[in-house]
Order: sequence, then structure tokens, then C-alpha cells
Amino acid sequence: QVDDIHVPRGGVNSRGTVDELRLFSSSGHRVLQGVVTIEAKVNSRGTVDELRLFSSSGHRVLDKAALRAVRAWRFSPGTVGGRAQSMWVKVPVRFTLR
Repeated sequence: QVDDIHVPRGGVNSRGTVDELRLFSSSGHRVLQGVVTIEAKVNSRGTVDELRLFSSSGHRVLDKAALRAVRAWRFSPGTVGGRAQSMWVKVPVRFTLR
């Protein structure tokens, strides 16, 4: 369970996607990038019931941003025998410099 996620200067927008994080070095260049893998328990309605950090990007702020974003996303629920079921999925979230 993830509580109280704070993402400075950016965050999750109304579409459930991560807005650009504006994190700069003292020289003004962006320095953070990486891949975060989240385990999410998606319920039969396609919303997230639980989250776990499966693998870190190595940057706490990116890990938190990924957790916050995935919590807000809607998924197509998994099915078993044609019926929607809750299940765990792994969700990679990539942060890259542009």
C-alpha cells in the first residue's frame, strides 16, 4: 500500500499520465532518468487496489512519480473463463531525457 506520494514540480495530470518532472542539476541540465517497474493489483473494474515497487529506477522521486501515476491509471481487467478477475500485473514506467 502506498500512501502520501509527493511529486515536486510536476505529477500526475487529469489523464493519469505523468507530467514532465522538472528536475535540474546546478548547471541547469536535467539529470534523472530510468525505468521503474511497479506491481499493481488490478481489480475486475480495471482500477488499482494495491501497488508494490518491484524494481527501482535508483531515484526515489521517479519511483514515487511512477507509483502515483500507475495508481491513477485505468486498465482492462484480466479475464479467466471470460469473466473479469482481480490479478497482479507488472507495469514498467520509463523516464527519459529529451
